[in-house]
Amino acid sequence: MGFNQTKFYVNLIRFQKVKSKGFPYLEVHIYNSFMNFLYCFDNNFNLQALNSINSVISNSENDDINFYIVHETPDTFLKIIDKYLPKYKNLIKIYKFDFDSLSFPKISGAHVSKATYFRLFFQEYLPVDLDFVTYVDSDIVCLSNPTKRIKEQIQLLKSKDYLLGAVADEQGQNSNKDRLSMKSDEYFNAGVMVINLRKWRSEIKTDQIISCMAKLEEKILWWDQDILNVLVDGNFLELNDDFNMKVSNTSDNAENSIIFLHYAGKGKPWDNSFFYDKRHEKYQLAFLNTGFSEYHIDPHGIVENLSFFKNLIKTNNNSINKKKLLISYLKIKFK
Repeated sequence: MGFNQTKFYVNLIRFQKVKSKGFPYLEVHIYNSFMNFLYCFDNNFNLQALNSINSVISNSENDDINFYIVHETPDTFLKIIDKYLPKYKNLIKIYKFDFDSLSFPKISGAHVSKATYFRLFFQEYLPVDLDFVTYVDSDIVCLSNPTKRIKEQIQLLKSKDYLLGAVADEQGQNSNKDRLSMKSDEYFNAGVMVINLRKWRSEIKTDQIISCMAKLEEKILWWDQDILNVLVDGNFLELNDDFNMKVSNTSDNAENSIIFLHYAGKGKPWDNSFFYDKRHEKYQLAFLNTGFSEYHIDPHGIVENLSFFKNLIKTNNNSINKKKLLISYLKIKFK
């Protein structure tokens, strides 16, 4: 399983030879012959991102893929790549987020950090000749091959001249429009976005993003997602739900036909809801395939950690190997 690495290196060698002769325009072909994925996170989500990226790799056999990562402390994730994704490290490019002087709204006391705002600035890091990229949240696992469907959406984005493709989020549509003073009542979930980079760069500037963030500061509920929706203001291609299926909208056994399963909101697979929510099994099965540990379990805070041990002792779930769960817990806590 995995990428067609031979094809990648042949393309790279051809590019380097041609560029040395003074023809750098062929860089466009190299970048855009790949399916490009973008992740933005900090070290709090290193293991989630490892799981998500590995799940994309596992479901994209023989497809040519690049990963671009915007990270607060790249070295922490580079160590994980070296150990758990060594075959693919040449296909993963990491950039250090460097807009630290900005003030990011509504993160004090929230369950999110400033890293949720990193994706607002993707155009500052991605190669200038990259035409399309698919952004994926780190708390998402890939359940089926995404590349064919993404290519179809890219063709639609080209033909209809949209800024991006995303799954509509119908919850509070009218209130979102009024709250954010949008012209459109269409609002999307930013967990997965197929982005038309060429159009984005021509229409959305970094200064505009910073200004929008400052203007909306007191109105923001959903952090950078609100800002993205104001910037796009309805100019997006609506994707099918299976591109960004919220786990809350699935049964205990999510369909494998789903492309991206999104563990959005509270009750994450790595906290104590692990013990009673069967919908987390897809996440844990994917995590097992990373080779990091048997389980991903990482509750935060004194109360949650005490609850972990209480649940560990009391659980009657025969599918849980208590010894391996404890070993996984200790490995993650002392990694």
